[in-house]
Amino acid sequence: MTILSFTLKDTTFKIFWNGDKHTFNIEFTGDYYRGKMCGLLGDGDGNTKNDFKKPDGVVVKDIKEFGESWKVAGKTC
Repeated sequence: MTILSFTLKDTTFKIFWNGDKHTFNIEFTGDYYRGKMCGLLGDGDGNTKNDFKKPDGVVVKDIKEFGESWKVAGKTC
């Protein structure tokens, strides 16, 4: 398990990564960034029902549609 922790403004972010199990989790405490984030990890507003929000603001239930919507054109991993 690898843990990375950093603080910006009044918010502390903790990133947990387990390379053996291929799991990844992010936690944060503080209010400055609450509801101001977006992307594959949700928006951080505490409402799990809107975490699969595509860049155009539409909330979807299909995980593949959600993931594909955040692809950057012309970029490959």
